[in-house]
Amino acid sequence: MDADGGLLKFFRGSEEEVLSRCAQHPAIREHLADAAFVAKVRSMSERARAATEPAKFAELGRELMQDPRLTQCAMLGAGVNLTVDEADMRKAERTGDIEKRSPLRVDDLVEAERCENPAEARAKGTSAYAKSPAKALAFWVRALRFRRDEGIPDEPREAAALYSNIAQALLKLGHPGRAEQAASRALKYYDAPHDVFALYRRALAREALRKYELALEDAKQVDETLAARLEKLVDVDAKQRVEKVKRKQEENKVGKTRASGLELSRSKANGSSELGYLEERDYSHDIRKRLNSRVLDIQVDLGNSAYVQITELRDQTTASVAVTLKRGARALYYDLDVHCSWVAHPEPTFDLDEDDEARPIKGTIRLYNVSHETDYDPGADPNVAFMYQLGYQGFPPPWFDGKYATDQAPVWAKRLIDGAHSLYEALALDVKAMLDDFKQAK
Repeated sequence: MDADGGLLKFFRGSEEEVLSRCAQHPAIREHLADAAFVAKVRSMSERARAATEPAKFAELGRELMQDPRLTQCAMLGAGVNLTVDEADMRKAERTGDIEKRSPLRVDDLVEAERCENPAEARAKGTSAYAKSPAKALAFWVRALRFRRDEGIPDEPREAAALYSNIAQALLKLGHPGRAEQAASRALKYYDAPHDVFALYRRALAREALRKYELALEDAKQVDETLAARLEKLVDVDAKQRVEKVKRKQEENKVGKTRASGLELSRSKANGSSELGYLEERDYSHDIRKRLNSRVLDIQVDLGNSAYVQITELRDQTTASVAVTLKRGARALYYDLDVHCSWVAHPEPTFDLDEDDEARPIKGTIRLYNVSHETDYDPGADPNVAFMYQLGYQGFPPPWFDGKYATDQAPVWAKRLIDGAHSLYEALALDVKAMLDDFKQAK
């Protein structure tokens, strides 16, 4: 083998000169994102410069043939354009001739470098994930590097979310070992409770690595964390129920007055009334029909073409409405408890991964404490104001803290989860307007 040519010609020169040759050739340039390949090129360059004996040339030549990328470089040096496809690379990985390649690609890294801030890099990674997990990975890695390049400590929640996303991308790209490392780093930023996404992704990675006992531990912790959060939500609901009982007790005086009126009306009909109720007419069925026709028109714009709308007046809805006439004076009494189903639709431009794919979110809203003694007055004492409750379904519990979206929720989900609260104002004002119209008509 000729020391001035042959298969080692490409690798002669300084390490930087050889790497520059790699960067100039499109077919090889892509491999430079793999640190293991770069290390091999540097080593081959150093040993090629030092080789003087035929036996050493032969040894280096055999090593070149094991790695399709190094073979490609050697053939270019000899003036031959050799094509190395993905099947060649996977076979080399499978047989152990080369280490598993880095999932990062040079072109993606170059594109990610153009991002001006971490938020931009993270958002572009999220939008790229469905079509190219490798490109998403490059953006998320870039988002992590912004603070570190400036010597600024990581922001824990941001870094944890990025590492968790990176773990997901690495799993998708078939790198369970690196995915396990990324998920573990995400968990280091949490005390308790742990991030269930990172735990779940680490469990998947460990299962792929056949670390079954560790995978089972992570899976159990996911179940325990979700159970604790569910219990917390149940506690919140129980507290609301207690508050409702207290509120009803405080309103007991009004309720007794209403009940007495109904009893007096029945007594008068039997000829035994002494207080003068002449008439009480029940309009509950009429109000129920009005509600059903009005609420289905309620829709709230959440921005960027996302919106939430009421789709159904539920059977749990109750309406008690009556007009009384006593000694010439007419009075309206009512008590409404309105239950509706709703659907929130995301903006149509999102393009996310399979786990976080933008989709409609459904739920229920309850408008209650609506009576002749209360009014729509957000923030006022519950004894004198309308109240509401929202129920959700169709997304992972970690996205929701019992009332609003958490930082773990994707952008599209946060818009829908938080935006659903705007139904309270829309529904309350519509019900109030309906009752005002009814008063005018009666």
